Order: sequence, then structure tokens, then C-alpha cells
Amino acid sequence: MKKACSESDRGPVDIENTVFGDLDGDGLEEAAVTAFSCQAGQTPPDMLAVFHRQPSGEVVPWPLQPKEDSAKFRNTKIPWEYRGPWDIQIDKGRLIVRYLFWDEKAPKCGDSDCTQDFIYQWDGHQLALVELVRNPAVK
Repeated sequence: MKKACSESDRGPVDIENTVFGDLDGDGLEEAAVTAFSCQAGQTPPDMLAVFHRQPSGEVVPWPLQPKEDSAKFRNTKIPWEYRGPWDIQIDKGRLIVRYLFWDEKAPKCGDSDCTQDFIYQWDGHQLALVELVRNPAVK
């Protein structure tokens, strides 16, 4: 990692944002973290992780549903060339990961207007993709 990052202005990992909330209803908050790797360049953060604190106090990472498992979500092909994750939130037991996109069907979108929210819920094994919300909606 040191060699890969030797010419970067960033450290191996620079934390961008951390949000907290209970994703599994156990009364303990999870932490969702976005970060920049040294290879991110001028893009939004290129790393996302969610951490769960066990009742024993041990902190463990939680897996997100692999991209290839959600490549077709409810008959919607997901192009994984999004920039981001731009923003993260935990709301009502759901992890919301917002990505920026560009779509030729919505050419008037500026960087802050063209977003796709990937909404995940804990299914007992992983954070599973349960909903996609695109702004603006593209038909």
C-alpha cells in the first residue's frame, strides 16, 4: 500500500464521513463510513464500509450485498459506473447510499441533481439492496 500511495497527496485511507444509526433494531448503533483511498484522485469517496458493535463490544464489518448479486434489481439493470458514494445516511433502520450519475436521457442534470439512492436493509446476513430511487426519475 505504501508503494501504491507514495505519489499521492492522500494517506492510504482518509475518512470523509461517518454516520451512526441502528440498522438491525438491537438498540446499538452501527457506523457507516465513506473514505478516500490514495487512488481516488478528485472523485467522491471510493470506499464504503459499515461497522457493527457486538454486545461484547467487539466491532466487526458488515457486508453489503455484492454488486454482481444486485446487477439486476427488480428488472432494472444497474450501471455500476456511478461516481461516489457521494453521501450516506442511516434512516429508519435503512442505509441510504447516494451516488452521482450522468444519463443522456436527463442531460440537464448538474452534479448535485442527478443522483441514485441505493437503499439497503440488514437481512440477518448482509445489508441487502431493497430499493433504488433516482432523481430525476428517468423513463
